Amino acid sequence: MQHNLFDQFFNLNKGISVEESDDAYMIEMELPGVKKDEVQISSENGTLIVKSEGRIKVNRAWSLPSTVDVDTIDATLKDGLLTVLIPKRSEAKTKRIEVKV
Repeated sequence: MQHNLFDQFFNLNKGISVEESDDAYMIEMELPGVKKDEVQISSENGTLIVKSEGRIKVNRAWSLPSTVDVDTIDATLKDGLLTVLIPKRSEAKTKRIEVKV
């Protein structure tokens, strides 16, 4: 889920943040004035799709890595900020290994 050079050059990711932690990916998207029922989020064939037909028109898609658990994707819309949490499957999470002396 990386930004590509085309997106960076044309600033297509303005108002969108994609972050990765050990446990999940998180996408945050600014959608001021958009209501919950105007946003559709779906996962199909390894692709996450976010659409909005409200005041702000959005149609974005991200390829999902095989390490995510699509059945537990969660989304919230609060104060104009859409947050999509995409958990990684437990076997894909980073495991810290203690170094012993």
